[in-house]
Amino acid sequence: MTQTCGNAKAVAVLQVHAVEVNELDRDGMAAMMRNMRANMMGRAAQR
Repeated sequence: MTQTCGNAKAVAVLQVHAVEVNELDRDGMAAMMRNMRANMMGRAAQR
């Protein structure tokens, strides 16, 4: 799917969300917990 948007910040937020959804689909609850920890600690700690 291709989406276009003139708002670079919105594009970045949607791309991060898409990665998180893909991880949840692939890894299930482990991905959800990993993302929750990363959000609490800040994005720099993620992955």
